[in-house]
Amino acid sequence: AEGGIGSLSQLTFNIGFVSLPSRELATYADIRHAMENELDASDHSKQWRFYVPKLGPVSTKQEVSLGPALKFLEGTTSDPRLG
Repeated sequence: AEGGIGSLSQLTFNIGFVSLPSRELATYADIRHAMENELDASDHSKQWRFYVPKLGPVSTKQEVSLGPALKFLEGTTSDPRLG
């Protein structure tokens, strides 16, 4: 679906990188907290959401309840670039 929801390249962009104490244990909430603290405020907005392949956007309530992000993502995709 060119130009539609299937075209994630039109919906995503890089805003920088953050350091996490543990990539295996970090939750989506931990990642959001690191992004808010380590990246310039002008580089991101509170309006963005994490996106899980095959499932869709993660709500802010789910950011804590889903547990470690890497483990959760490993159950939703077989993409070898994960992690």
